Amino acid sequence: MARKKDPPKPLFAVKHDFVAALESACNEAGMLLNALETVLKHDGNLKPGVRDLLAERCKALRSALYTGDE
Repeated sequence: MARKKDPPKPLFAVKHDFVAALESACNEAGMLLNALETVLKHDGNLKPGVRDLLAERCKALRSALYTGDE
């Protein structure tokens, strides 16, 4: 049975919801990044390959989330 499609909402009606959701996702990503960087600094049990991979991904995420202006 086909599902009834809701009519699309006007862009300006959902703009603030999108911005709030994107800001929340960026904040969560930033907190996860901080936690991962803390683990990298203090946990000596990580294998070198894993440590390098996590450090590389943390660096990429930090550059994607934040500019040098902050």
